[in-house]
Amino acid sequence: MTEVPNAAIDKTVTFNGNGQAIEFISTNTNERAVIKLNGSDFINFNNLVVNSLGTTTSQYGFGFHLMNDANNNSIIGCTINLNTTSTSTNYAGIVVSGSATSSTGTGSTLSDDNIIANNTINGGLLGISLVGSATEANRNNVITSNTINDFHTYGIYVLGSFGTIIEANIIQRPTRTVSATTAYGIYFTNLSVSAEINKNRISNPFGGDNGSTNTFNGIFFTGTDGFSGLENKITNNLIYNFTGSGSVTGISNTSSDNLFIYHNTISIDGDAPLSTATNFARGFYQTTEAFGIDLKNNIISITRGGPSKKHAFYFNTAASVITSDYNDIYIPVSAQNAFVGLSATTDRLTLANWQAATTQDVNSITTDPIFTSPLSGNYMPTNASINDLGTPVGVTTDIENNPRSATTPDMGAYEFTPLPCVAPPTAGVALLSDDIVCENTLVGLSVSANSTGLTQTYQWQSSPNIGGPWTPVGGSITNPNITITATQTLYYQLGVTCSGNTQFTAPVLLTVTPGLTNQPYTINGALPTGGLNFRTFNDAYAAMSCGIVAPITFNVIPSGGPYLEQLIMEPIFGASATNTVTFKGNGAVIRFDPTVTGERAVIK
Repeated sequence: MTEVPNAAIDKTVTFNGNGQAIEFISTNTNERAVIKLNGSDFINFNNLVVNSLGTTTSQYGFGFHLMNDANNNSIIGCTINLNTTSTSTNYAGIVVSGSATSSTGTGSTLSDDNIIANNTINGGLLGISLVGSATEANRNNVITSNTINDFHTYGIYVLGSFGTIIEANIIQRPTRTVSATTAYGIYFTNLSVSAEINKNRISNPFGGDNGSTNTFNGIFFTGTDGFSGLENKITNNLIYNFTGSGSVTGISNTSSDNLFIYHNTISIDGDAPLSTATNFARGFYQTTEAFGIDLKNNIISITRGGPSKKHAFYFNTAASVITSDYNDIYIPVSAQNAFVGLSATTDRLTLANWQAATTQDVNSITTDPIFTSPLSGNYMPTNASINDLGTPVGVTTDIENNPRSATTPDMGAYEFTPLPCVAPPTAGVALLSDDIVCENTLVGLSVSANSTGLTQTYQWQSSPNIGGPWTPVGGSITNPNITITATQTLYYQLGVTCSGNTQFTAPVLLTVTPGLTNQPYTINGALPTGGLNFRTFNDAYAAMSCGIVAPITFNVIPSGGPYLEQLIMEPIFGASATNTVTFKGNGAVIRFDPTVTGERAVIK
C-alpha cells in the first residue's frame, strides 16, 4: 500500500482480520513483506494472521514493513509466523526501516506515531525493528504488550528514535534451537533519546537448547546517547530464567550517556550445565566511557550455577560517571565464583568491599528478596526486610501497574506489601561470607531459610565460646544482613524475634588469622610444616598470607635441601623498612627449571 488519499485521523482505513490468514512467499529482494505500508498513513490492521512461508535464503519474509514516512498506523492483535530455524536476515516480524532490503538498514524512514500492540511474533531474525538514522529519527512510536518468541538475534531492535515507548512486552525463546552467537532481548544502537523501556519481561533465551554456550543480553545499549532532560529510561523490567550455559548479562551499556536504570529485577539464575570458567554472568555491565548513568532501586539476584565468574555490577571503565545506590544485590554464600562487583579491574567480593572501593551503593543492601514463585515467573519479593527501602525517582507504578509509594518505594520491578510475622519465628541458618579470614577483613553475616514478616527484628551476638555467654553485635535491626570487621576468632548467632518470641540460629565459627609475629622460624625440608617450621619456601610464604606485624626471619636448614621449587612472591601486607622479611640461606640450595616463558626466575 502507498498513501491513501484523504486518509486522516477521522478517516482511517481498518482491516479487521477476525483471525483469518494472509500468506505469501516473496522472491523479490525489494518487496520482502507480506504487508507493506510505503508512505501509508492512518491504516489499521487488527486480529490478522500473517504467514511468511519462505524458508530459503533466496526467499524473503517480513510480516509487515513500514517505510517512507508511514505515520499514524496501527498493528494490533495480529499473529505473525516466520521461519523459526533459519539464520537468514531475510525474515523479520514487523519492520520499520527506510531500507527496502534490510530490517536493520538505516535511512530516511521518518515513520512516526505508529502503534504496535498485542501481537504475537514467532521466529525470524528479529521480532520488531524500528530504524531511522543518526540525523532523522522515528518519533513517538509505541511497541507494547507484544509476545515475541523464538527470534534468532534480536527481540526488538531500535536505531535513531525519539520518544519511543517499549512497554509490557514478553520476549522469550522457549523452543529456539538455532541461535546467533550473541542474541539480545531489546537492542538500542546509535542516537536515540527519551526512550522508555518499561515493564517488559525477558526470559528463557535458550529454552530449546539449555546446553548452548552462546551469549545473551537482556537489554543492550551501545553508543545510544540521551541528553540531559531527554534521558533514556529502563524501568520496571523483569529479566530472569537465564537458560543456556553461555555468558549472560541482564542490562549492558557501552558508551551510552544519560541512561537511567530504575526499579528493575534481574535474576541471574539457571543451572548452566555446560558453562566454563571462560563464560561470565553480569547483572549490569558498563564499558567504554559514559556519563549520566543513574542506577537505583534495582534488585539483582545471582544464583546461577557453573564455574563462570558472576558479578552483580561490572564497571569496566573507570572514567564513566555512574551513580549507583538503593539497590539490593543478593548473592548466596553458596554461589560459586560470585562477586558484588568489579571496579578498577578488581573483583569486589562483598558489598562492603564494593562500597570501600567505589564509594557507590551506600544505601544498598545484600538481602535475599525471597521471590514469590520463580517457577511461574512471579518475582514479587516476600521478604519484609527489604520493604520500603527504595528512594523516590519518579516511577509512579510498578510492573503490574500498581501504584508506587511516593516516599518509600520498593526496590525492584514490584511494589509489595509483606505479611505480618508469625510467632514463633523460624531462625534459619546463620551464614558467613567467609569462615576463615585475615585480621581486619570485612565479613558479611547473613541468614537463610528464616521466616520473614512485618515487625520481625534481628539481633546478632558473638562469643569466644560456642555455649556463650553472648555479647550483642550492634543493636536490634530489621534487616539481618550486616558487615563486620573481623578482629578475633568468635562464634556468631542470630536471634530472630516476632511478637516477643525469640529463636536463635545455631552458632557459626569465624576464624581470624592475625599477621605473622616475630618467632624463631625455620625452613627445613626434612621436617613437615608445623609449629615454627616450614618444609618449603612456599609454605613459609603462605604463612604470611595475612601479612606481618614484626620483622620476620626464616633460617634455612641446608641439610633439609636442596629445595626444588619456584618462589613467586606478591606484596606482603605490613612489610616496611622496619618490618622486613629475611631468608637466611646458610648456604642452602634452592633450584628450579622454569618452563613458563613469563615466569623465568627461580625467585621472583
